[in-house]
Amino acid sequence: MPVLAHVLSSLSQDEALQEFTVLRQKRVDWVVDESNKIIRLASTGRSWIGRIIRNMMIRYKGPANVAGWIYLMSQEI
Repeated sequence: MPVLAHVLSSLSQDEALQEFTVLRQKRVDWVVDESNKIIRLASTGRSWIGRIIRNMMIRYKGPANVAGWIYLMSQEI
């Protein structure tokens, strides 16, 4: 069930909008933080040692965007 529909089903409109804002802000903050990590990781590719570290991290953890999407899709709300 979409988040807004979920909170509207159990709260008044004003309370639901406040709850929706709180719930969505957590997710927005996570997405911004993950995006910044990816940008920092990409910037390590400027030097040869940075590229080695970046490539090792990608091999170990997998592509950051895939891990991020898996995380987002696993969340209930």
